[in-house]
Amino acid sequence: MMKKRFNQIIPILMLFVASGCFADSYYSALGLGMPRYFVSPKAVGMGGAGIGVVDRFTLNAMNPAALNIGNITTVAVDFQYEDVENKYDGNKITTRNGNASGFRFTVPLKSYLKMIISLRPLSASRYIFQKDFSNDYVTYNRLVRGSGGLNAAGLGLQYIIKPGLAVGAVINFNFGSYNEEWKTKFSEPGYQNSNDKINSHLWGGGLQLGVLFSPIKNLGIGVTYQSSSNLRTNTQTEFGTEGMIESETIHLSYPSALGTGVSFSLSKLVFAADFFTQFWNKYTVAGKDISHFAAFKRYGGGMEYKNSRDPLAAYGKKISYRLGGYFAQLPFRDVAGNAVKEQFISFGLGLPFQGNQGRVDAAVEIGKRGSSAQMNSQDFVIRISGSVTGGELWFQRRHQ
Repeated sequence: MMKKRFNQIIPILMLFVASGCFADSYYSALGLGMPRYFVSPKAVGMGGAGIGVVDRFTLNAMNPAALNIGNITTVAVDFQYEDVENKYDGNKITTRNGNASGFRFTVPLKSYLKMIISLRPLSASRYIFQKDFSNDYVTYNRLVRGSGGLNAAGLGLQYIIKPGLAVGAVINFNFGSYNEEWKTKFSEPGYQNSNDKINSHLWGGGLQLGVLFSPIKNLGIGVTYQSSSNLRTNTQTEFGTEGMIESETIHLSYPSALGTGVSFSLSKLVFAADFFTQFWNKYTVAGKDISHFAAFKRYGGGMEYKNSRDPLAAYGKKISYRLGGYFAQLPFRDVAGNAVKEQFISFGLGLPFQGNQGRVDAAVEIGKRGSSAQMNSQDFVIRISGSVTGGELWFQRRHQ
């Protein structure tokens, strides 16, 4: 049982899914959970596209080279709320969850050198499966509940080689925990109920690299690379019936990733498109390949409209309006062996405050995950993201 959370537990979970149980998302229970893709709050409203976008109040979480803070110390704090409706055989259950989702902090050390401090989620898992079973001897209820996720705390630098060319690097400390509970309750006397708990803690390191190239003024081209991370995982299993605790340490891999993006700016419009892939097909647990996983692939694009970029313009003209969408192939496969897909559209706003010293970004994403034809189960998702970004001059050279 101790490796099931990070291995392919599809045959076990299909006992539930095939019989009509419910969950936040069936796919959230597999591997390290649902991948969390995030570039910037501005990008969310543009279909997630932003690897090649440079903006004063966009602290790029995916490409450390795509920063333009000048000499202003800048911080961004993110929030996210998600409403997931899981449909199965005409039945449905809706779950809701909201919380802070990370921050980014940048400090100018020199005109050409910026320090980056960040915290961001890499994956998230939250699910409940429950079903009644029976045989010739006994009837019982089985419940499986799980939650957790993997995060990255980063420290890095952006270096501007020359106007139009910058590079960035972030060293990440990856960490997280996963908690799972397996409960069995018998309806007849003479059988002992059980309540087993599995708690896992993960930690490891990784490297994130980025390049931003602007061959002409209005064009931005970004490339980002994320190294794989060898995660040391300590798992403790508490068997409630026997009152016994077992402990095991294994290694599993968080896969490497590669992304590229392009942006083009006009006087009132910004267009952006991204492609990102993470090699979950190379995911390993205790040195063994998990062949059932597929590569994660994501295609996103969108646009932003802003009536005026003049800081003295009327407030209404400085509001940014965003529209976009994305298509993704998730790492998980359905029972037929096909990679699971999701499609989303997005809308967003950028609201400046304090005389253009900060910005509030908000976005709504609406989409679906999976296919009722493939799994007889489908997720409908409404995701609301928000971020507050602001900055001030911390260091200023005195003139004598």
